[in-house]
Amino acid sequence: MKLLDPRSDFLFKRLFADNPRLLMDLLNATLPLENPITEIEYLPAELLPYERNSKLSIVDVRCSDMFGRHFIVEMQMAFQPFLHKRMMYNTAKVLSRQLSESQQYDEIGNVYTLCFIDEVLEKGIDDWFHHYIINHKKYPKRQMHGMEWFFIELGKWKKNFNFNQREKQFLWLTFLTQPSKILEMMTPTELAEFNEIRDALDIVNASKYTEGQINAMEKYLDEVRSYHSGISYAKKEGIQEGVEIGLETAYKNMVNIIIDIKAGISLDQISLKYNIDNQSILEISNSINEGL
Repeated sequence: MKLLDPRSDFLFKRLFADNPRLLMDLLNATLPLENPITEIEYLPAELLPYERNSKLSIVDVRCSDMFGRHFIVEMQMAFQPFLHKRMMYNTAKVLSRQLSESQQYDEIGNVYTLCFIDEVLEKGIDDWFHHYIINHKKYPKRQMHGMEWFFIELGKWKKNFNFNQREKQFLWLTFLTQPSKILEMMTPTELAEFNEIRDALDIVNASKYTEGQINAMEKYLDEVRSYHSGISYAKKEGIQEGVEIGLETAYKNMVNIIIDIKAGISLDQISLKYNIDNQSILEISNSINEGL
Protein backbone atom coordinates (compact mmCIF):
# COMPACT_ATOMS: atom_id res chain seq x y z
CA MET A 1 0.00 0.00 0.00
CA LYS A 2 1.43 3.39 -1.01
CA LEU A 3 0.89 6.07 1.64
CA LEU A 4 1.06 9.79 0.89
CA ASP A 5 2.76 12.35 3.12
CA PRO A 6 0.20 13.63 5.68
CA ARG A 7 2.18 16.84 6.13
CA SER A 8 1.07 18.22 2.77
CA ASP A 9 -1.38 21.08 3.16
CA PHE A 10 -4.20 19.25 1.36
CA LEU A 11 -3.94 16.02 3.37
CA PHE A 12 -3.34 17.66 6.74
CA LYS A 13 -6.57 19.63 6.40
CA ARG A 14 -8.43 16.60 5.08
CA LEU A 15 -7.29 14.61 8.08
CA PHE A 16 -7.99 17.11 10.83
CA ALA A 17 -10.30 19.80 9.44
CA ASP A 18 -12.88 17.28 8.23
CA ASN A 19 -12.66 14.58 10.92
CA PRO A 20 -13.46 15.76 14.46
CA ARG A 21 -12.74 12.31 15.91
CA LEU A 22 -9.19 12.35 14.52
CA LEU A 23 -8.58 15.93 15.63
CA MET A 24 -9.77 15.23 19.18
CA ASP A 25 -7.57 12.16 19.40
CA LEU A 26 -4.53 14.09 18.14
CA LEU A 27 -5.07 16.94 20.61
CA ASN A 28 -5.74 14.65 23.58
CA ALA A 29 -2.63 12.61 22.77
CA THR A 30 -0.39 15.64 22.26
CA LEU A 31 -1.43 18.33 24.72
CA PRO A 32 -1.20 18.08 28.55
CA LEU A 33 -4.86 18.98 29.10
CA GLU A 34 -6.41 18.76 32.55
CA ASN A 35 -9.68 17.49 31.04
CA PRO A 36 -9.73 15.51 27.78
CA ILE A 37 -11.65 16.83 24.78
CA THR A 38 -14.84 14.86 24.17
CA GLU A 39 -16.67 17.09 21.69
CA ILE A 40 -15.61 19.91 19.37
CA GLU A 41 -17.12 22.50 17.09
CA TYR A 42 -15.15 23.59 14.05
CA LEU A 43 -14.65 27.33 13.67
CA PRO A 44 -13.67 29.35 10.56
CA ALA A 45 -9.98 29.08 9.67
CA GLU A 46 -9.97 32.74 8.60
CA LEU A 47 -9.23 35.17 11.43
CA LEU A 48 -10.74 38.35 10.04
CA PRO A 49 -8.99 41.66 10.81
CA TYR A 50 -10.57 44.43 12.85
CA GLU A 51 -10.06 46.97 10.07
CA ARG A 52 -10.20 46.68 6.30
CA ASN A 53 -6.47 47.29 5.81
CA SER A 54 -5.34 45.04 8.66
CA LYS A 55 -3.78 41.64 8.06
CA LEU A 56 -5.97 38.59 7.42
CA SER A 57 -4.75 35.43 9.18
CA ILE A 58 -5.58 31.91 8.03
CA VAL A 59 -4.82 28.85 10.15
CA ASP A 60 -5.00 25.17 9.17
CA VAL A 61 -7.55 24.07 11.77
CA ARG A 62 -9.52 25.90 14.47
CA CYS A 63 -12.11 24.59 16.89
CA SER A 64 -13.58 24.93 20.38
CA ASP A 65 -14.76 22.30 22.83
CA MET A 66 -17.51 21.85 25.44
CA PHE A 67 -15.35 23.49 28.14
CA GLY A 68 -15.07 26.69 26.10
CA ARG A 69 -11.44 26.08 25.22
CA HIS A 70 -10.22 27.12 21.78
CA PHE A 71 -7.61 25.26 19.73
CA ILE A 72 -5.50 26.27 16.76
CA VAL A 73 -3.57 23.54 14.93
CA GLU A 74 -1.01 24.19 12.21
CA MET A 75 1.46 22.20 10.14
CA GLN A 76 4.45 24.37 9.26
CA MET A 77 6.76 22.86 6.66
CA ALA A 78 8.35 25.83 4.88
CA PHE A 79 10.61 28.37 6.58
CA GLN A 80 8.69 31.19 8.27
CA PRO A 81 10.50 34.22 9.68
CA PHE A 82 9.14 35.38 13.03
CA LEU A 83 7.08 32.21 13.52
CA HIS A 84 6.71 32.80 17.26
CA LYS A 85 5.23 36.24 16.70
CA ARG A 86 2.80 34.94 14.08
CA MET A 87 1.58 32.24 16.48
CA MET A 88 1.21 34.84 19.27
CA TYR A 89 -0.70 37.14 16.92
CA ASN A 90 -3.15 34.43 15.86
CA THR A 91 -3.68 33.24 19.43
CA ALA A 92 -4.33 36.77 20.66
CA LYS A 93 -6.85 37.26 17.85
CA VAL A 94 -8.80 34.19 18.87
CA LEU A 95 -8.71 35.23 22.54
CA SER A 96 -9.89 38.77 21.84
CA ARG A 97 -12.79 37.79 19.55
CA GLN A 98 -14.68 35.65 22.06
CA LEU A 99 -16.75 38.21 23.97
CA SER A 100 -19.92 39.99 22.96
CA GLU A 101 -20.88 43.29 24.60
CA SER A 102 -23.03 41.51 27.19
CA GLN A 103 -20.36 39.02 28.27
CA GLN A 104 -17.77 39.32 31.03
CA TYR A 105 -14.04 38.67 30.93
CA ASP A 106 -14.32 35.54 33.05
CA GLU A 107 -16.21 33.97 30.14
CA ILE A 108 -13.13 34.06 27.90
CA GLY A 109 -11.98 30.52 27.12
CA ASN A 110 -8.32 29.54 27.09
CA VAL A 111 -6.64 29.34 23.69
CA TYR A 112 -4.16 26.56 22.92
CA THR A 113 -2.02 26.78 19.78
CA LEU A 114 -0.33 23.60 18.53
CA CYS A 115 2.22 23.95 15.74
CA PHE A 116 4.00 21.01 14.10
CA ILE A 117 7.28 22.13 12.53
CA ASP A 118 9.26 20.23 9.93
CA GLU A 119 12.48 22.12 10.60
CA VAL A 120 14.65 23.10 13.57
CA LEU A 121 13.04 25.89 15.59
CA GLU A 122 14.98 25.82 18.86
CA LYS A 123 18.68 25.54 18.09
CA GLY A 124 21.21 24.20 20.57
CA ILE A 125 18.84 21.87 22.48
CA ASP A 126 17.65 18.33 21.78
CA ASP A 127 14.14 18.81 23.16
CA TRP A 128 11.51 18.48 20.45
CA PHE A 129 8.45 19.43 22.54
CA HIS A 130 8.20 23.09 23.56
CA HIS A 131 5.47 24.49 25.81
CA TYR A 132 5.24 28.27 26.22
CA ILE A 133 3.16 30.03 28.87
CA ILE A 134 3.07 33.54 30.37
CA ASN A 135 4.86 33.58 33.73
CA HIS A 136 5.80 36.14 36.35
CA LYS A 137 9.45 37.03 35.73
CA LYS A 138 10.47 36.94 39.41
CA TYR A 139 8.06 34.21 40.53
CA PRO A 140 7.89 31.71 37.64
CA LYS A 141 5.23 29.58 39.33
CA ARG A 142 2.79 32.47 39.04
CA GLN A 143 1.10 32.30 35.66
CA MET A 144 -1.30 34.42 33.62
CA HIS A 145 -3.79 31.93 32.22
CA GLY A 146 -5.48 32.28 28.87
CA MET A 147 -2.94 31.51 26.15
CA GLU A 148 -0.53 28.61 25.71
CA TRP A 149 1.65 27.62 22.77
CA PHE A 150 3.01 24.19 21.85
CA PHE A 151 5.67 23.60 19.20
CA ILE A 152 6.65 20.09 18.11
CA GLU A 153 9.81 19.76 16.00
CA LEU A 154 9.14 16.67 13.91
CA GLY A 155 12.69 16.41 12.57
CA LYS A 156 14.21 16.35 16.05
CA TRP A 157 11.65 13.83 17.26
CA LYS A 158 12.39 11.52 14.35
CA LYS A 159 16.14 11.61 15.07
CA ASN A 160 15.88 11.04 18.82
CA PHE A 161 13.21 8.37 19.12
CA ASN A 162 12.62 4.92 17.73
CA PHE A 163 9.42 3.91 15.99
CA ASN A 164 8.42 1.08 18.31
CA GLN A 165 6.44 3.04 20.88
CA ARG A 166 2.77 2.15 21.34
CA GLU A 167 1.77 5.32 23.19
CA LYS A 168 -0.80 7.35 21.29
CA GLN A 169 1.37 10.47 21.10
CA PHE A 170 4.24 8.51 19.56
CA LEU A 171 1.90 6.82 17.11
CA TRP A 172 0.59 10.17 15.89
CA LEU A 173 4.10 11.58 15.50
CA THR A 174 5.14 8.44 13.65
CA PHE A 175 2.11 8.84 11.40
CA LEU A 176 2.99 12.47 10.64
CA THR A 177 6.63 11.72 9.84
CA GLN A 178 6.70 8.19 8.39
CA PRO A 179 3.21 6.65 8.21
CA SER A 180 4.47 3.49 6.50
CA LYS A 181 6.45 2.67 9.67
CA ILE A 182 3.20 2.01 11.50
CA LEU A 183 2.32 -0.76 9.04
CA GLU A 184 5.78 -2.25 9.56
CA MET A 185 5.69 -2.22 13.35
CA MET A 186 2.05 -3.24 13.93
CA THR A 187 -0.01 -6.19 12.77
CA PRO A 188 -3.58 -5.54 11.51
CA THR A 189 -4.86 -6.95 14.80
CA GLU A 190 -2.72 -4.56 16.84
CA LEU A 191 -3.66 -1.63 14.62
CA ALA A 192 -7.35 -2.39 15.12
CA GLU A 193 -6.92 -1.26 18.75
CA PHE A 194 -6.17 2.26 17.51
CA ASN A 195 -9.17 3.17 15.39
CA GLU A 196 -8.18 6.79 14.79
CA ILE A 197 -4.67 5.89 13.59
CA ARG A 198 -6.10 3.18 11.36
CA ASP A 199 -8.60 5.63 9.84
CA ALA A 200 -5.88 8.23 9.33
CA LEU A 201 -3.80 5.68 7.41
CA ASP A 202 -6.81 4.97 5.22
CA ILE A 203 -7.14 8.68 4.40
CA VAL A 204 -3.51 8.92 3.20
CA ASN A 205 -3.81 5.75 1.10
CA ALA A 206 -2.73 6.81 -2.40
CA SER A 207 -5.42 4.65 -4.02
CA LYS A 208 -8.03 7.13 -2.67
CA TYR A 209 -6.81 9.95 -4.91
CA THR A 210 -6.56 10.77 -8.59
CA GLU A 211 -3.24 11.10 -10.35
CA GLY A 212 -3.81 14.85 -10.60
CA GLN A 213 -4.34 15.19 -6.85
CA ILE A 214 -1.22 13.15 -6.09
CA ASN A 215 0.85 15.25 -8.51
CA ALA A 216 -0.40 18.45 -6.86
CA MET A 217 0.57 17.18 -3.40
CA GLU A 218 4.00 16.07 -4.60
CA LYS A 219 4.53 19.45 -6.26
CA TYR A 220 3.73 21.17 -2.96
CA LEU A 221 6.28 19.04 -1.10
CA ASP A 222 8.82 19.60 -3.87
CA GLU A 223 8.45 23.36 -3.46
CA VAL A 224 8.92 23.02 0.29
CA ARG A 225 12.20 21.17 -0.23
CA SER A 226 13.32 23.97 -2.53
CA TYR A 227 12.37 26.45 0.18
CA HIS A 228 14.56 24.66 2.71
CA SER A 229 17.54 24.44 0.35
CA GLY A 230 17.34 28.06 -0.71
CA ILE A 231 16.55 29.50 2.68
CA SER A 232 19.45 27.63 4.30
CA TYR A 233 21.72 29.39 1.85
CA ALA A 234 20.07 32.78 2.53
CA LYS A 235 20.37 32.39 6.30
CA LYS A 236 24.03 31.37 6.00
CA GLU A 237 24.82 34.39 3.87
CA GLY A 238 22.89 36.69 6.19
CA ILE A 239 24.81 35.48 9.24
CA GLN A 240 28.16 35.91 7.50
CA GLU A 241 27.34 39.48 6.57
CA GLY A 242 25.64 40.28 9.89
CA VAL A 243 22.38 41.20 8.18
CA GLU A 244 19.91 40.03 10.84
CA ILE A 245 17.37 42.78 10.14
CA GLY A 246 17.38 41.93 6.45
CA LEU A 247 16.53 38.27 6.96
CA GLU A 248 12.86 38.69 6.04
CA THR A 249 13.80 40.55 2.84
CA ALA A 250 16.36 37.86 2.03
CA TYR A 251 13.67 35.25 2.57
CA LYS A 252 11.26 36.95 0.15
CA ASN A 253 14.00 37.41 -2.45
CA MET A 254 15.09 33.81 -2.07
CA VAL A 255 11.56 32.55 -2.70
CA ASN A 256 11.37 34.60 -5.90
CA ILE A 257 14.81 33.43 -7.00
CA ILE A 258 13.79 29.80 -6.47
CA ILE A 259 10.64 30.35 -8.52
CA ASP A 260 12.67 31.90 -11.35
CA ILE A 261 15.25 29.10 -11.31
CA LYS A 262 12.56 26.44 -11.42
CA ALA A 263 10.83 28.35 -14.24
CA GLY A 264 13.98 27.97 -16.36
CA ILE A 265 15.02 31.63 -16.42
CA SER A 266 18.71 31.98 -17.19
CA LEU A 267 21.11 32.53 -14.30
CA ASP A 268 22.41 35.70 -15.98
CA GLN A 269 18.92 37.19 -16.07
CA ILE A 270 18.28 36.27 -12.44
CA SER A 271 21.62 37.72 -11.40
CA LEU A 272 20.79 41.01 -13.11
CA LYS A 273 17.22 41.08 -11.77
CA TYR A 274 18.21 40.70 -8.10
CA ASN A 275 21.65 42.32 -8.30
CA ILE A 276 23.39 39.17 -7.08
CA ASP A 277 26.60 37.81 -8.60
CA ASN A 278 26.40 34.83 -10.97
CA GLN A 279 28.38 32.53 -8.68
CA SER A 280 25.89 33.01 -5.83
CA ILE A 281 22.96 32.29 -8.15
CA LEU A 282 24.77 29.15 -9.35
CA GLU A 283 25.30 27.99 -5.75
CA ILE A 284 21.61 28.54 -4.97
CA SER A 285 20.64 26.55 -8.06
CA ASN A 286 22.98 23.71 -7.06
CA SER A 287 21.59 23.73 -3.49
CA ILE A 288 18.06 23.40 -4.84
CA ASN A 289 19.00 20.49 -7.09
CA GLU A 290 20.79 18.68 -4.26
CA GLY A 291 17.77 19.11 -1.98
CA LEU A 292 15.27 17.50 -4.40
